[in-house]
Amino acid sequence: MWLLVLSIVAFLTADLLIVIRHENYVLLFWSLGLTLALSWGFKDWWKVRRINWLDIGLVALLYAFALYLRTGFDLRGLPAFVDNDELHLLGESVKLAAGTYKLLDIFWVGIPIFGLFPQALAFQIFEPSILSSRASEAVFAALVVIAVYDLGRSLVNRRVAFGAAFLVAVSHECIHWSRVGISFILIPTFAAIMMAFAVRALKGGSKLSWIGSAVALGFGVMSYQAGYFFPILLWISSLPLFLWNTKITDKRKAFGVYSVISFIGILIASPPLLRIMSMVNWGGSRPATLLISESKLPNLANTYGIPRTPISDVLIHHIKQSATVLWNGSDAWAQYGARYPLVDGFIGAAILLLPFALLFGNRIVAWMSLSWITSYLVIGVLLVGTPPTYHRISTVVIFAALGAATIVDWIAPKRFKFLVLTIFCLASGYCNLKYYFYTYPTQRLPHFSSVVTRIMSPYKNSHTIIDASHAGVIPPEQKNTGTLVYHHELLKAELRGAKIIEILDLDDIWNIQDSMGSAILIVCRSEQVDQIGVRPPPSYTIVNSWKDDSTGAPQRVSLSVFELTKM
Repeated sequence: MWLLVLSIVAFLTADLLIVIRHENYVLLFWSLGLTLALSWGFKDWWKVRRINWLDIGLVALLYAFALYLRTGFDLRGLPAFVDNDELHLLGESVKLAAGTYKLLDIFWVGIPIFGLFPQALAFQIFEPSILSSRASEAVFAALVVIAVYDLGRSLVNRRVAFGAAFLVAVSHECIHWSRVGISFILIPTFAAIMMAFAVRALKGGSKLSWIGSAVALGFGVMSYQAGYFFPILLWISSLPLFLWNTKITDKRKAFGVYSVISFIGILIASPPLLRIMSMVNWGGSRPATLLISESKLPNLANTYGIPRTPISDVLIHHIKQSATVLWNGSDAWAQYGARYPLVDGFIGAAILLLPFALLFGNRIVAWMSLSWITSYLVIGVLLVGTPPTYHRISTVVIFAALGAATIVDWIAPKRFKFLVLTIFCLASGYCNLKYYFYTYPTQRLPHFSSVVTRIMSPYKNSHTIIDASHAGVIPPEQKNTGTLVYHHELLKAELRGAKIIEILDLDDIWNIQDSMGSAILIVCRSEQVDQIGVRPPPSYTIVNSWKDDSTGAPQRVSLSVFELTKM
């Protein structure tokens, strides 16, 4: 027990150092506290360890399958866009890897930098790029299937555990957010790990399950704002385990276990949380400005594309969208996610039966699934002054999958439970994978930055590149603002070492100096070329030219590309 006490002292010391503004040793004491807590858990686990090789084999198979879906299909090109946030976070991850940030710092509008640790860890080994950033996220995010399996195994049986984990592995939303270098997918992953360990702890597991749940709670809170609700959801969703689980005879001990989990978890997350409370202007921060209010309803109506008045109609429309997002919704941020419901029709139909399971079926799973789904739809959609955006509520997928697998297993005839659940999972997988890998790419339009990078890529080692794609469109004085900065962040990330010269003044497109090299590639917009004409300098000749019309975001753009060499 003294290891746990020393761990708590180390966490409190880290918090004190933040409060007194002496932060040089915060990370040291925080790491010490984490190490001591884990040592306490491992010491207990080593005495009572039980290894089930069948479960290990099944989760290894599930993880390999999930990782293949997330990394085995053109990780750089799908999804067919590079969002501004992804590029920005790639740059922040590079800073974290280089030591510019500390692991417990915050950035943007009070977001803990901790959520970027998969990319920062990968950048210690691999060159920073879109590919290495996305791959690192996918490797970590695929762990969610292991946690879902363990949760289903503890609450129901192996059949449901495998089915629920499979449904998560093939979920279009989980695949999507595992394949982009943004930290949103960490929230459902840590939520599943937290609940899996918590259920083990409450059912008499080793002390390592206590600490595992606490660590997942703390890491989830530190990863993104959607994780702030973990402590309260841990207690709410686990209430039936106290009330209805007859195996738990000592309710007081169970309460103590969860109190320890919550206390340690909050201590783990406390350093960045203290920074946020002391440094962020809540009135002007993004979470505060997104909360729904009467003054924001007209703007909400504009986003939905409905009349701004009467206000009551706008509110009713928003309530309907919030309540039905799982069945007929789509991601309001087209550059972020899917024009498709959050879950497929099979899972959507199954979870409609969860209220009946509260009365006649597995009440523990039904309550846990409903509490997580309902809570995130309320706090992530209904109470937010924007249409549904999936990255805030992606945790819903985890508990929808668990609830759906449990429902199917419950209603299937006794002799055919395995067969029915298998058919259900395959049908759900077909809907999700067909959408993500076939329909989704045709619905999306390539991002401007990714198209320009693709054009330049074959020439990065052999040509000097004149990038005039923004010439005459972005004024030179705005070169460090708006979309342009992200455009060039992508070029730097994907074309490392290439000689790229930026041209913003329309008159300078063909003003090439002899000293610039003997091989030149020019990329510029068709309308600008038509306006000023093709005027290669006297010492150069055009050896190849073509038009690229694939750019569709942020608007349709046709690019003219010229390959020049010195005569």
